[in-house]
Amino acid sequence: MTDLQEDNKFEEFEHLEDFSDLNTENLIFEIWVKPKKVFDYILKFDPTKYVAILLVISAFIATLERLLTKNLSLDAYGFGYSVGGLAIGTLLTWLMYYVSAWFFRLFGATFLGGKANNQDFRTVIAWSNIPLIAGILTTLCIVLLYGWEAPREYYTPESEIEGYVFIAVGIVDIVLSLWSMMIMVIGVMRIQHFSIGRALANVFLPLLIIVAIVALFVIGLTL
Repeated sequence: MTDLQEDNKFEEFEHLEDFSDLNTENLIFEIWVKPKKVFDYILKFDPTKYVAILLVISAFIATLERLLTKNLSLDAYGFGYSVGGLAIGTLLTWLMYYVSAWFFRLFGATFLGGKANNQDFRTVIAWSNIPLIAGILTTLCIVLLYGWEAPREYYTPESEIEGYVFIAVGIVDIVLSLWSMMIMVIGVMRIQHFSIGRALANVFLPLLIIVAIVALFVIGLTL
């Protein structure tokens, strides 16, 4: 069989792919358990579906999580500072998603032979952020149970039971982060037509480079 025949056979298979077991009205929940099929569906029929709103929400949630860990007062000055920080942080985080999509695409194209574009990567980033968005629920539970001080960095549990609650919440947060990474790797596999090894490289090597650059920048400021 020639390469052209193989390509035609693959395209025919893609065209006939069955989405009957996918609840297309509830893709936000389906992405948790059927990420491959969800990505195949949205990339085929609506590549920008929910992307803009998911990026804004995830940027807002990520910024809110960071602010809740800081020692901010709730008086008039502290509240105004928090609102300003939330707005600026959300904007910067949102812009960072666009920069990250560009860098993931550039790295994949340069070193791994990837063909996906920036929009494809923004789609993957947006949908893979859904577990991280859900992570705000654990923080809200901590606030409801133990008050606004509880999420802060230097808060110390006041009882053994409270300590166990914080451990359980920490485990849930780790699971959500891993779930998010898994969805992202699967998404990169679909948009780049990569094996899992190349998809992992396309996700984690750029992240390591970004961390290294930031670390060198911080070290340079302290010298």
